[in-house]
Amino acid sequence: MILQKLKTFFTNFGLIFFLSVFAIITHFYNANASIEYNESFFLNGIFPKLRIAYDATLGKLPFGVIYLAVPFFVILFGYQFYLLIKNRSLNAFGHFIKFLITFALSIYLLFYWTWGLNYKNHPLRDHLILPKTNLDTTQVYEEAMYIMDILKPLRDSISSDTSFIQKKYYPLDTEDQVRKSLVEILAGWNLPTAGKVRVRTLRPDGILLRFSTAGIYIPFLFEGHIDDGLAYVHRPFVMAHEMAHGYGITDEGDCNFIAVLVCANSDDPYIQYSGLLAYWRYLANSLVNVALHSGSMVINARSKSIENDIIHLKERVNSYPDLMPKYRDIIYDTYLKSHGVSGGLSSYGTVVNMMHMWKKSAYDRGIYEKIYR
Repeated sequence: MILQKLKTFFTNFGLIFFLSVFAIITHFYNANASIEYNESFFLNGIFPKLRIAYDATLGKLPFGVIYLAVPFFVILFGYQFYLLIKNRSLNAFGHFIKFLITFALSIYLLFYWTWGLNYKNHPLRDHLILPKTNLDTTQVYEEAMYIMDILKPLRDSISSDTSFIQKKYYPLDTEDQVRKSLVEILAGWNLPTAGKVRVRTLRPDGILLRFSTAGIYIPFLFEGHIDDGLAYVHRPFVMAHEMAHGYGITDEGDCNFIAVLVCANSDDPYIQYSGLLAYWRYLANSLVNVALHSGSMVINARSKSIENDIIHLKERVNSYPDLMPKYRDIIYDTYLKSHGVSGGLSSYGTVVNMMHMWKKSAYDRGIYEKIYR
């Protein structure tokens, strides 16, 4: 009798049971494993092997895995909902609930075991042993002016046309160049660089921008994505940010910091310009918020061509009005904080502090010399 009941239980709930046990183990590991153990076991153990396995399979596709995943999930949910409506019985409802539980547990496990456990790693500033420094408005102002002095001739070297920079100047091999620069930097920091992280252009355009998001990394698809509606001048920076996620960097501020370094370390002036322009905008915005006069002086220092590039960038973003911006911000802010990103959404802007710490640090590899020579 007992054996028969156990057999019935595992026939009906076996998959949910095993997924639940695995989820409990994952939660326990995530809550109790040390940073050192996780970096050895996951960051430098399981995670690189998953990246290499992706390269040998899904990474070879000429299109994003998301174009397979979305139809698959739509069909899967559609079929389960069809069965529920068709049968209209308590048994069918129970089957549908089991499906939802199984799906939720699977997503939870896939998220953590394909990428999410990287939230347990040392923050980048600790890994690099960056010094704690105080940053005042005068230093931000001087940095913004310094970067603008780099941007002006860099922009003119791409095109003398003062209208916004055209698509034709965008390097066709941007993804490869960004990856090459990123791998060089991460390897110099003794961080994993296994695999060939892809960043796909997501269509239709605006699908991310309508949620105030220029790019997204989807862990269990192993790929980053940028919105096709994004201005081309901003794409290398966003691509570098999402690619950094693909190599296991979780903090948004760290990814912005890395993206600036990656772009500026590139041999292509367009990619350099994209990264330094994004960095300058963070500097200018932070000044405007706390020192309006200094911020206005920084903004007025732009050349006409740089001004037009920024106007075009904003016009592209503003052409896709936000969908539920308030709820999106609350959900994402809560998500970041629940995974140890104490600044939540504000962590995106920590690139200014990170760059200042980097400038003051003992690190002097490549990009540091290229920006601050």
